[in-house]
Amino acid sequence: MRLAIYCELKENEIPLDYRRKVVSLFKSCLSSYDKEVYDQYYHEKDPIQKEYTFSTYFSSPKMKKDSIEIPNKKIIINFSTSDNILGINFYNAFIKKIGENIKFSDLNVIKITKVVLQKEKKIAENKVTFKIQSPLIVRDHNLETGKDWYYACDDKEFDEIFKRNLYNQLKDKFTKDITNDIENLEIKNVSMKKIIVSSYGIKMASTIGIFEMTGEQYILNEIYQSGAGSKKSLGFSMLDIAWGEV
Repeated sequence: MRLAIYCELKENEIPLDYRRKVVSLFKSCLSSYDKEVYDQYYHEKDPIQKEYTFSTYFSSPKMKKDSIEIPNKKIIINFSTSDNILGINFYNAFIKKIGENIKFSDLNVIKITKVVLQKEKKIAENKVTFKIQSPLIVRDHNLETGKDWYYACDDKEFDEIFKRNLYNQLKDKFTKDITNDIENLEIKNVSMKKIIVSSYGIKMASTIGIFEMTGEQYILNEIYQSGAGSKKSLGFSMLDIAWGEV
């Protein structure tokens, strides 16, 4: 399920680390809609894995030292999930909040103006070209030290760690053993490049651009719907199909 959430800001500036503000918007919407459902996804002690991702679109943004200026004060949030129940819950939560002013930052408020259910594409082949809609995060987590290391497309370990992230993401999603199918994925850099992004004060290497992936259709469709990589529910690692963009 893919949604486009159209929003308007009161002021024309938002923080550089705006994705965390979008997450707060999601929390506000879901807690107002259904507290029990909210606790399932955001309970501090034992939250379930959130099978969704999102990206944001601004028209003609102007980057400043500590903020982003959006001249028309409009934001489109693209939301995607492979879990229809989750999607319906969020859709209803967003609909319920239409027209209501919601705190977005210390100096700004946001209002949802409409929510559009988008037509989802179906991958029917074993090769697809993906466009990265929000920076792709590939993370290696060291269980002993608790530290994270982030890899971008120009790192030699990128493919290996990316596949490991996908395995951890999908291993409990399907009843079959996906080890070989993940290992056999082929990733081709079409026009990817490295950028540095920040989330909750942490700077991370990430990847944007276009890549080609060859593999089993069920894997390709799942990562198209729910994202591919780390920190998906924080507004990273969202993919779209790059029809005619190569």
